[in-house]
Amino acid sequence: MTYFFYYSLAAIGIIILIALAAVLLIPLHVSLQLLRQGSITSGNLRISWLGLTFRRKIPSGEKKRKQKEEGEEEEKEKRPDLSRLPETVSRLVESLPYFPSVFRTFIRSLTVERFSADVELGLGSPVETAVVSGYLWSLASLVNISPKADLTVKPNFQEEQLEGSLVTDLKIRLLWIAVALVKAVTKKPVRQLFTSKRRMRSG
Repeated sequence: MTYFFYYSLAAIGIIILIALAAVLLIPLHVSLQLLRQGSITSGNLRISWLGLTFRRKIPSGEKKRKQKEEGEEEEKEKRPDLSRLPETVSRLVESLPYFPSVFRTFIRSLTVERFSADVELGLGSPVETAVVSGYLWSLASLVNISPKADLTVKPNFQEEQLEGSLVTDLKIRLLWIAVALVKAVTKKPVRQLFTSKRRMRSG
């Protein structure tokens, strides 16, 4: 009877793990659209997974100002305990060796289905604008090798300007990212880092 109980628990655990892995194999789709005109940045973010869709409008300058004012009021009420900052930094340094594997796993699990960006750049100085535009053109020549990418840079030698648009669609496979995160969290320095950050926030 005892063996049957343990076998049943093990079987249930295996079934749960298989179901969880199957769910995480379903990719997460992220769609981002941004438009910057003058000092106003607006756009839309859409995240789809398991038939569920989350949509969010990226706020304009006016809404950002209101959020900033509200955030300043909340910040006055609750400030982080800066006396714990050295401890947090120390924990962060100890945890750094475990983060590259998570980053590499994330990059491998990321698929860019579409990337289109149109940038209009002016730095006020024709020389500086030409230099930075040259760097961006070099980057664009590499990015545009992919048939799914289109990066265009238009210099403005007359005035300061930073405007443009961005449209990108991403597909993210969550399974191996979750595995990498779990492996990182099992390391003591990483757990201590999270604990230290939580204590600093709570004050």
